[in-house]
Amino acid sequence: MTINTVIFDFGNVLLDWNPRYVYSEIFEDEQEMEAFLESRMILSRVQECSG
Repeated sequence: MTINTVIFDFGNVLLDWNPRYVYSEIFEDEQEMEAFLESRMILSRVQECSG
């Protein structure tokens, strides 16, 4: 099978991506999860990329 089409989803139209969806499965405590995300600057980078 050959890939002949690439779709860029600017603005979360096709996929609703939020890192909290993944990390909420890992962390039981929401505050710990938020501290982890902030310390890794993941949220600011995702927000920067998504506009």
